[in-house]
Amino acid sequence: MQSIYFLRHWPTAWNQQGLIQGRCDVPLTDTSIAQLKTLQIPAVCQIKQWYVSPLQRAQQTLVGLGLTGDVAEPLTEMDWGEWEGKSLIELRGLDPRMALEEPKGIHLQCPGGESPLEVQHRLLNWLQTLADTDETIGVVTHKGVIRALLAAACQWNMTNKSPVKLNWQCLHQFGWDGKKLHLIKANIPLLNRTGP
Repeated sequence: MQSIYFLRHWPTAWNQQGLIQGRCDVPLTDTSIAQLKTLQIPAVCQIKQWYVSPLQRAQQTLVGLGLTGDVAEPLTEMDWGEWEGKSLIELRGLDPRMALEEPKGIHLQCPGGESPLEVQHRLLNWLQTLADTDETIGVVTHKGVIRALLAAACQWNMTNKSPVKLNWQCLHQFGWDGKKLHLIKANIPLLNRTGP
């Protein structure tokens, strides 16, 4: 089984403001960039190859950790369509479509955007292209992407509480057997960087 480690990008100003952030290419905050310079991936993970979302917040996270990787379009965050840049509180109070869509969980369909299930399908198709290698890989991507993968691994329909509470500043290890995703270990902390 291939081992894949997923890491979410570090925070942006939109994250701090509680705004929905999908395809808008918002950069990391200066604080995030400075913090990343103090961290490193644990050597025990033995990651041979890194892949990264094309959005700058993910690429800045990869570079901030002193890593390089290949850009993979399927790792782009979920397209939130008309809800991009709004807060959940705002949508719940002002947009009646949110009340209809939110209970659908993995089938939630953003107006002009995509559902978590559609995200899951594009990610599983991408993982299928890696089936010829057993190398351990690392991925820097987005919360929506990792939640869609967790749903696949845990048969979670996203209508209730997450089966695992994920720390978004940790690595999450999944196993890919060529057909199915398995959650191996969640919340693997990054280490303090020891060298320059």
